[in-house]
Order: sequence, then structure tokens, then C-alpha cells
Amino acid sequence: MASTAWTATRADLVKALDIATREREMWRARAEGVATKQHALRGEAAIRKANERQRRRERIVLAAATDQARLEQAFAATPPDPNAELHRRTLIAALKEKKS
Repeated sequence: MASTAWTATRADLVKALDIATREREMWRARAEGVATKQHALRGEAAIRKANERQRRRERIVLAAATDQARLEQAFAATPPDPNAELHRRTLIAALKEKKS
């Protein structure tokens, strides 16, 4: 505004008010755009974290299953005890003595 407030015409004041209103609306729109983008990014981050937690749980389950399979395979690969029958008989005899 070229003139002072005391000498400004109504048209000058309306023009200045219109410019200020447009600037305010522009900044409000920018702020809303930034807020919208922030909400979208937060949503994406939440989805990404949920997916990471799910993958971590799946890896833990897979690791436990792999360990169990490895143990079972090692147990199956172990040859039977050649003295198993002797041990069984000894145990049965000891139990019979304990009952008597």
C-alpha cells in the first residue's frame, strides 16, 4: 500500500485485504498439504512396521521349525543302542526287586 492508513482509499484497503486473504489461504492450503503428506507417511510407516513385525515372527517360527527338524533328523540318524535289550532287562529286574 503506497499511502498511509490515514489517506488510504476504500479501494486500496479492499485490495490489501484481498491480497492478505489470498496469501493466508495459500499458506493454509500448503499447511494442509503438508499435514496430509505427514499423515500418509505415518500410515506408510505403521504399515511397514507391522510388516516387519510379521516377517520377524515368521522368521522365529521358521527357525524353531528348522531346529526341531534338525533335531529329529539327528535323532533318526542315530543308530540304535546295541545294548538296549540288556538295559531293558536290567531295568525290569530292578523294578521287580524294588516291588518285592
